[in-house]
Amino acid sequence: MQAFYTRHISLYRLTYEITVIIANERDMRKSMKKFIKFVFDKYQQIKDYKGNR
Repeated sequence: MQAFYTRHISLYRLTYEITVIIANERDMRKSMKKFIKFVFDKYQQIKDYKGNR
């Protein structure tokens, strides 16, 4: 149950952070670059976390 709850929260946080990034960037091209980098960083973090367990 705890794992599900944690995953749920992180998903919500991820959505929130993405929304903030898009809202803060007026220039859409720069926003997309930042967004892709952000997603890639998160993906790396998750991969590292799964690998280290």
